Amino acid sequence: MGIKPSNLTYSVDEKTPLWIAYFMGFQHVCIIAIAFISPVVVVREIGGTISQATNLVAVSMIAGGIGFIVQAFSREPIGSGYLCPQVCGPSFLTASILAVKTGGLSLLFGMTAVAGVFHAISGISTWASGVYLRSSLRATILIP
Repeated sequence: MGIKPSNLTYSVDEKTPLWIAYFMGFQHVCIIAIAFISPVVVVREIGGTISQATNLVAVSMIAGGIGFIVQAFSREPIGSGYLCPQVCGPSFLTASILAVKTGGLSLLFGMTAVAGVFHAISGISTWASGVYLRSSLRATILIP
């Protein structure tokens, strides 16, 4: 374990008290729950059914869970060791609505897959090139 900076309460390898861990878990659940609005908005824009919205939310939950687990890995080149929830921002929502209106859900899924591959390649190439970024900076840059 490295030296902890004086401005941090806990370092990466320290264990937090149980009550703080539960509270932080609750915060993550709240952040992730807000992100489930985006798939519903996208399906509504194309006039989809409740069943389609439900399925898209379920797939979003699975993909977010996989992304969360991979991001939590602390072994190079995968993950940063931080528990960062995978959520989509407003820019992704706008692009998603435009893609769905233009080419349907298949275009949206294709664009998301291409963006994911690009993020994975850029993260691995950054690691392989020997360019070392602090873990917090790397997490900020590479989390889609």
